[in-house]
Amino acid sequence: MVIVPISVNRQGNVAGIQYRTGIYYTDDSQLPEIEKVFSSEEEKAGRKLAVELESIRNIFSGGGTPEIPGEKSQRLLSYS
Repeated sequence: MVIVPISVNRQGNVAGIQYRTGIYYTDDSQLPEIEKVFSSEEEKAGRKLAVELESIRNIFSGGGTPEIPGEKSQRLLSYS
């Protein structure tokens, strides 16, 4: 596993809400499979995961669609 799923708002030695961990889906049809894996991981951990599980939404007030991390930087690189 790449993250510590029982750690709240933390990555390594740094902490804060910007380090929140989540699983975000784009289509409700994805939810059953995600929930299955999520439940399995909770069983392995022996406790509830500190991971958000919700549909992806635009958190920016400007509207539009949320960008995949790195997508903007890749676009900017292609203009160079």
